Amino acid sequence: MHFRFGLDEKPPLRDTLLYGLQWFAVTVPSIIIIGKITGGFHFKDIAGQMMYLQKTTLIMSLTLAAQLLWGHRMPLIVGPSTVLLIGIIASAGYPADTIYTAILCGGILLFVVSMTGLLGHLKAVFTPRIVSVVLLLVAFTLAPTVLSLVTSGPGDAAPLTRILFVVALVFVMFGLHRILTGMWKSILIAGTMLTGSIIWLLIDP
Repeated sequence: MHFRFGLDEKPPLRDTLLYGLQWFAVTVPSIIIIGKITGGFHFKDIAGQMMYLQKTTLIMSLTLAAQLLWGHRMPLIVGPSTVLLIGIIASAGYPADTIYTAILCGGILLFVVSMTGLLGHLKAVFTPRIVSVVLLLVAFTLAPTVLSLVTSGPGDAAPLTRILFVVALVFVMFGLHRILTGMWKSILIAGTMLTGSIIWLLIDP
């Protein structure tokens, strides 16, 4: 594997802006989707859901800044853990304070296990089948929200038309990813989102 820049190197301003735009386009959808699910779980009104989404975005941006400035400085996607959605939805009916206290305790326990080296002994428990089941649960949990975001919205287009448009846009993105190189591949996601939005507004204003 070849890296264009080392861990301690600082890319030129143009590359920094393009790579920043790339990671912005990758990170924001996960925050919006997961924030929409958990926000709707805690708040019924739109104002409460928006406030929850704003707080989530602020925490994620601060976490990303801390990792880049003082942490590992690797371009990893930072966002809410999708695995926690399963626990949050399964805990329906309990107060939010109880749910997040349990999440905090689990995070502290994981930190202690990682720092003491015990995590290596637990790897045998997480077999490929268990990991696959967890990933499938995450996918099924996110599917209704993603489908709702795709099929609903302003305009008169039918839900099937919206789905076909999104599927076609994804295949176009896959094709361009094989063709483009360098800077153009870095801005592929952001460019496809912008171009797709403009095309859809022209089709269904």
